[in-house]
Amino acid sequence: MEGDAAVNKLVFLSARGTTRKAATLVACGPAGYIHFWNIYKGGKVMSFFAPNTEGANLIAVNSNNTVLAAGDTAGNVKLYNISEYCTEGTERSPPPLLSQFRAHTSTIKCFEFISGVGPGEFLLS
Repeated sequence: MEGDAAVNKLVFLSARGTTRKAATLVACGPAGYIHFWNIYKGGKVMSFFAPNTEGANLIAVNSNNTVLAAGDTAGNVKLYNISEYCTEGTERSPPPLLSQFRAHTSTIKCFEFISGVGPGEFLLS
C-alpha cells in the first residue's frame, strides 16, 4: 500500500439501514482499492478489491444501493451489482460485474447517479 494512501470518496449505503451484519460504508482508496466496511463491528473491512490495474479513483452508488460505479484514471467505468454484496458477512471476490465501458479519454473527476429524468437511473460523469 505504498504510494497513494488517500481516500478519494466515501459512500454510505443508507438503503441498508442499520443492519449490523452488512457493510454500510464503501471507500475508494487507498491505492485504488475499493473497501466495503461494517461500521458496527469496530470498523471491520468486509471486502476489498481493485477494479483493474489502474485502480479506482472515484465511486458512486445508485439510490437504492444496488449498483456501484467505479471510475479510473484512464476514463474506464465498471458497474457492479452490490444488492447482496457483503450483506451477511465478508466476501473474498469482487461483486458481480454488470457492465464496463470507456467513458472518457482521461481521469474521471465526478460521478453521480441521476433519477427522475425517465425510467431508471442514469450515471452522469
